[in-house]
Amino acid sequence: MNSPCLIIRCFLDYKIRLSPQGCKSPVSLMVSLQLAQPPGFLTTAMLESEVKVKVLALDLEGTLISNAVSQIARPGLFDFLEDCRKLFPRIVMFTAVNEERFRNIAKLLTTEGYAPNWFADIEYITWSGETKNLSFVDGASPEEILLVDDYEKYIHPGQENQWIKVPNFDYPYSDDDLGLGEVLRHLRIRIAS
Repeated sequence: MNSPCLIIRCFLDYKIRLSPQGCKSPVSLMVSLQLAQPPGFLTTAMLESEVKVKVLALDLEGTLISNAVSQIARPGLFDFLEDCRKLFPRIVMFTAVNEERFRNIAKLLTTEGYAPNWFADIEYITWSGETKNLSFVDGASPEEILLVDDYEKYIHPGQENQWIKVPNFDYPYSDDDLGLGEVLRHLRIRIAS
């Protein structure tokens, strides 16, 4: 008698025939490990959770600094950026501030010791529209990107799950602000799951 098989339709639009025994491909092996648990139901969401985050997209104003005029660095900025660099293979700047202005701000932050030297040369995402559509980030699908931003109206429809909300860094610019520490905690949870 043949062992029971499960036919599913996965998020890549392929049909995969799986058997708890005799798995031959990495995909069927991954799914069969799920099936090694007591018999249950394998969902598309379980398969989609296997998508790894490859890119961290960072907003500038209200997130990393006060704004492009006063340019006050958020407390913990240097350590936050260094920790993010250890967690993500690619970090990009996704801001409404134009690139020339951003580069001047980044150079100032690095010169004054608020940001690591690599931050001045961080990849800048050129985009247009009213929302930050993660499709503007080349070389990654929106599901492989997390966006750290304080402004909900910039989140592109359908990409809400990729958003890591940071409290707005605004006047009176408290030295006790823990916003970036909270974001880092959320980022670690997201990439560990």
